[in-house]
Amino acid sequence: MLMPRLFIGIFVPENLKTKIVLLQKEIEKLPAKLKLVELENLHISLSFLGNVEESRIDELKEKLDSVAQAYTKFETKISGLKLIPNENYVRVIALNLQNGVLNLISKHVEKEIGGDVNPPHLTLCRIKSISDKKFFVEKILNLNSDIGKFTVDSLDLVESKLGQNGPVYNSLHKSFLLNK
Repeated sequence: MLMPRLFIGIFVPENLKTKIVLLQKEIEKLPAKLKLVELENLHISLSFLGNVEESRIDELKEKLDSVAQAYTKFETKISGLKLIPNENYVRVIALNLQNGVLNLISKHVEKEIGGDVNPPHLTLCRIKSISDKKFFVEKILNLNSDIGKFTVDSLDLVESKLGQNGPVYNSLHKSFLLNK
């Protein structure tokens, strides 16, 4: 029996995706082999749940609704690049989110739902190899990564199906934050 591969995330509005793609194009010019996250898959990661039994999906939806109902809609800013795990061993380039509420939600998700939880971030690409690390890191850290602000109004339970051209994401459930 196949178990769906799930994560909890926040999708980015279309108007900001355009700016993110321009930043990805700048990164792509640098001396590295990398795989960019596709436009339609750009999201803020809160928790990777992995393979989950289908019988647990309704329970996860209820728990995510409960987490979302503990917060009101808020604005966050996407700005600043993050090298994961660090500058000496770069595997992922991500964007930071400038808002403490996201960290609170992330901790709440970890407590109520679990999964592999890291500080909230938006993955731009995965690095396969870098030919000149010092030059690469210097250039990355000097790129303009001020993407903009948007209102976070929901959290998504997302299924990730691995296909030949990479993952395809499908939101199984959207949990809405409270209005102010």
